[in-house]
Amino acid sequence: MTNKENTAEVKQPSNTGFKIAIAVLFVALIGSGCYIYYQGKDLKYAQSENTKSQATVKQAATIINRYIDTAGRKHVVVEDDENKLKNNWYQNGTAISGGLIDTVAQALNIARKQLQEITQVATVTKYEKLKAERKYDSLQRLTYYYKDKYLQLAYRPARPGDTTDNGQFDFAYNDSLHVVQYWKRKWLLGAKKSYVDIFSSDPRTTVNGVKRLVVEQKEPTFGLRVQAVSNYSFSRKLLNVGPGLQFDFKRFSLVGTYYYDVDANQWRPSIGARYDLIRF
Repeated sequence: MTNKENTAEVKQPSNTGFKIAIAVLFVALIGSGCYIYYQGKDLKYAQSENTKSQATVKQAATIINRYIDTAGRKHVVVEDDENKLKNNWYQNGTAISGGLIDTVAQALNIARKQLQEITQVATVTKYEKLKAERKYDSLQRLTYYYKDKYLQLAYRPARPGDTTDNGQFDFAYNDSLHVVQYWKRKWLLGAKKSYVDIFSSDPRTTVNGVKRLVVEQKEPTFGLRVQAVSNYSFSRKLLNVGPGLQFDFKRFSLVGTYYYDVDANQWRPSIGARYDLIRF
C-alpha cells in the first residue's frame, strides 16, 4: 500500500459554507429579535416609572447584628443591598431621606448621577478613668499625659500668675475603621446574600449607626462569545473539537458549534440552547 492509501482523507461537503452561514444567521436573528423585544419592554417600564410617584428611599441602614470578636472589637452587620437605588434614580424622581447624597456630591464636586455607593459610619470612642502621668518638658513646664496604642493625650496647666492662660491640651488618635463586604448562603444550594461588617481596631469604639446607599449596577442583558469547543464522548471514546458561537440573553444561551467528527472524518454543524435553572 502507498502512503496515500493509508492516510484518511477529510471529507468536506460542498455546502459547508452555506450551513455555517445559515447557523450564524439563525443565531443573529434570534438575538436581534430578543434585543428588540426587551428594549421595547425596558422603555415602557422606564416611562411608567417616570409617570408614577416614587417612594422615598431611606438612607439609614438597619443593623441586623452586633457582636464582639475575640480581640474585643465591636462589630455591626448590615445588609449590602438594603437601600438600593435604580440605576436611573436621579431621572425618575426618587426621593432620598436626609441630605447625604447632596452633601457628598457637593464635597466631591461630582454630579448625582456619578454616585455608585455611599457608606457613612457614625462612631463614638470613650473610656473613663484613664490613668494620668506627670513629667516636665524642656522648659520645665509641668505636663500631665496619657499614652496607649491608639491615643496620646497631654495637658499643660496654666502658668502661675498668668490670668490669660487656662492651660493647653494636645492629643493624637490613630485608628482604623474596617468595612468588610462578604457573602453567605443560608443553606448549601441557597442564593448568595451579601453583607457588610464594620468595626474599629480600637475596642473602645462603638458604631452607633450606618447610612448607606447603593446604586444598582445593571448587568449586560446580551452577550456574544466566540469560542473554541471540545467534547468527549465516553460511549464512542472520541474527542470532537471545533469553533463555537454562543449568544447569551439573561439566563438563556443559544449555542452554535462546528466540530470535526473524527469517527466520520467530516465537519458537522450543531445548534443547541441552554437555560440556567440555578446560579451560584
